[in-house]
Amino acid sequence: MSIFVVQSKLENLKAVRDWLGKVLSGYGFDEKTRFAIVTATNEVVTNVIVHTYKEASFGKVGIEVGVSENLVEVRVFDFRPGYQISLKSSSDPESGFGLRIVRNLMDEFFHFHDERGNNFVLRKHVSTRVRSK
Repeated sequence: MSIFVVQSKLENLKAVRDWLGKVLSGYGFDEKTRFAIVTATNEVVTNVIVHTYKEASFGKVGIEVGVSENLVEVRVFDFRPGYQISLKSSSDPESGFGLRIVRNLMDEFFHFHDERGNNFVLRKHVSTRVRSK
C-alpha cells in the first residue's frame, strides 16, 4: 500500500498524477490502465480541493493505493470530519461532469464519511496479473 498527502492546492495535481503514475508503473500496469486510474483520481482530487477546501491552504488531501492480483483500489480522503459532501449532481448541466468521467473510467466509485472525513473509493478490475511489489 502506498500513501501520498498534499496540500489542497490545484498546483499540486501534477505531483499527484506523477506519484500515482510511478506507483502504478511499479506494479507493471499498461499505459491504458494507468491513464484511466490517474485521470479518474485527478478528477476526484480536483473536486476535493475545489469543493471541500475551496483551495484553502490549510487543507490536505490524501491518496492511498492498494493493489491485489486483479484489483486496484485508490482512496482519496480529505481530513474534514465535520464536512460531508454529496456525489449527487445538481441541476446545473456543467455540474458533475468530472464525476461522470470517473464513473466511466472506473469499475466502482463510491463515497463514505467517517470520523476522519470524506473518503472516495475508486476501483478498477484488471484482467492481467500484476507482479507483486
